Amino acid sequence: MLEKLRRDEPIETWGDGGVIRDYLYIDDFVAACLACMQPEKQQEKYRIFNVSAGQSIGIKQLCDLIEIVTKQKINKIYRPGRAIDVKSVVLNHSLIKRELGWQPVVGINEGLKRTWEWIKKIPL
Repeated sequence: MLEKLRRDEPIETWGDGGVIRDYLYIDDFVAACLACMQPEKQQEKYRIFNVSAGQSIGIKQLCDLIEIVTKQKINKIYRPGRAIDVKSVVLNHSLIKRELGWQPVVGINEGLKRTWEWIKKIPL
């Protein structure tokens, strides 16, 4: 969305923007990967962890936050909803928190600010 906004391209949304997703800042994801690689935390069996912010936000609400962070208006195009779209995706990261001590530290607002600053530095 941020890249499309920077290029002044419309953002297409399938449905009314009420689809819920769980967005995680990249630094938090990298920290989770590093936590999984700690030798003292290694176990004899493979483990599967959800790595997530653990918070939900709708696409429409995300667009609103992006407009606040960037101080720009998003050109939104709403398309008919699709039956294949999952209505809500929010993961529970309590296992990785309990076993490896990892948890996200960058909230959605701060993550959007950091990402926007980074994207603006990339040549068009």
